[in-house]
Amino acid sequence: MTREELEKMFIALGLPEGAAKYYAELEQQDKKLGWLAAYHFVYRLNERLRFFDDTYPDMLRDGRITTSETTALMEAGATPEQIADFAYQIALESYCSVLQLITNGCAEYDTEDFPSWELVERTPDGEFTGRVVTEMQDLIPY
Repeated sequence: MTREELEKMFIALGLPEGAAKYYAELEQQDKKLGWLAAYHFVYRLNERLRFFDDTYPDMLRDGRITTSETTALMEAGATPEQIADFAYQIALESYCSVLQLITNGCAEYDTEDFPSWELVERTPDGEFTGRVVTEMQDLIPY
């Protein structure tokens, strides 16, 4: 795949043009890590984070989302934007914790007696490329 084609794919996944160019170069040069696969994995998580910035405050404001917690926060003076920012931060921390766990296998825990895992990249045809997908917690938000 050409660098220009890769840039277009990264842009389709929501990366800004400069970042798309940078990761397209890495994708072509890096023989160990699958960058496009990693961004493809985190794309939906990143889109969900954008929901908290773009849509969530309006949904709180017009009553499409009401929970006892959001109602209590608003009655205590919190704005929909503050609640959305708080929800964003909780979601981001949760996503990053899970991404770190699944992309690092069991490396940081004393589990040598247990099996571990590694995320590996495959082509659109299902062929293994020999590259791994790792450190995805560092790719969001973008």
